[in-house]
Amino acid sequence: MNIRGLVLLFVLMTSIFLSGCSNDVAKRPDLKSDYEFEAVINYGDKAFNIYCIKKSEQWKFTYKSPAQLIDMEVILENENYKISYNGLVQEGLRSEMPDSNICDFVARSLEYITRGKGIEFHKKDDIIIGNGVFDGGDLKVTYDKNRLPKEIIIGKDIEIKFNDFKKV
Repeated sequence: MNIRGLVLLFVLMTSIFLSGCSNDVAKRPDLKSDYEFEAVINYGDKAFNIYCIKKSEQWKFTYKSPAQLIDMEVILENENYKISYNGLVQEGLRSEMPDSNICDFVARSLEYITRGKGIEFHKKDDIIIGNGVFDGGDLKVTYDKNRLPKEIIIGKDIEIKFNDFKKV
């Protein structure tokens, strides 16, 4: 085999190798814009359905289920929160909210995957998957073909499934 043939073989093998590798590594999807979604959150043996619209630094959540929480509104803005339900209002610092607040947990997990630090992203077909650690549990985030979150799983007890996630 002559030098030209060896160079051609090397170029061909390199392109085959690199095309196979490019399918594994993925760039972090961009979620820095405003968006809205509905989500079903399975937290242990409890299930919640929420609607959220995020604009700039404000998150506005409305509970769709369970029945006891329908229409409860949670607003997170910068470092503050406001919860409104049946005419009652509670306000305070977001850092002082109970750890069990589902809306704050969803917002923090989306803020975490938006930053992407500590998350390794890879691509499988048209789907991007990120793996990392969040709040002491293993995190797995799956994005759809439009690079929008489809599902976040944290540890063994928390699953967030997004419906109709879209940028606004």
